[in-house]
Amino acid sequence: MGGKGGAYFGWVALGVIMALVMPLTAVVTAMSVQVVAEDSVPLLMLAVLAIISFAAHCLILFGGKLAHASKTYYYFTTKHTQLSQELAANHRLVRRRLKNLEATFIPYVHHWKKHNQTYEYIEAGPFDNEVTDLLYRHFPYLKKKKADDDDPEHA
Repeated sequence: MGGKGGAYFGWVALGVIMALVMPLTAVVTAMSVQVVAEDSVPLLMLAVLAIISFAAHCLILFGGKLAHASKTYYYFTTKHTQLSQELAANHRLVRRRLKNLEATFIPYVHHWKKHNQTYEYIEAGPFDNEVTDLLYRHFPYLKKKKADDDDPEHA
């Protein structure tokens, strides 16, 4: 099959189905004219009309650079819109989670510092490495220790 995936054959099938719309419309229109005019049109004439309409519609649907460019642009715009919406939703989720992190961690740090000023120094935590990395990424100033801390490492 030349390395063509299922999506390729799906799009071809969809194109063929779309190409069948015009011949069926032409045949139904001819049949309705036949009923209204109370005239008989030979079945062979309807078949010829359907074949000509199908061929013309296939040429329009699948032919030329402009048709290919328009289909490509349509695919690009729909995919771009979908990915933009997904990206915006992920940004909203990240902002909401960071606000929750700040709402939890900042008061914790304030209470921890107040405790260390009042009582004997204790380490913050215990935090696992994943939480520590996340906190250092979001609060980079936490890595910097001041010389006036009550930290035993600075004593």
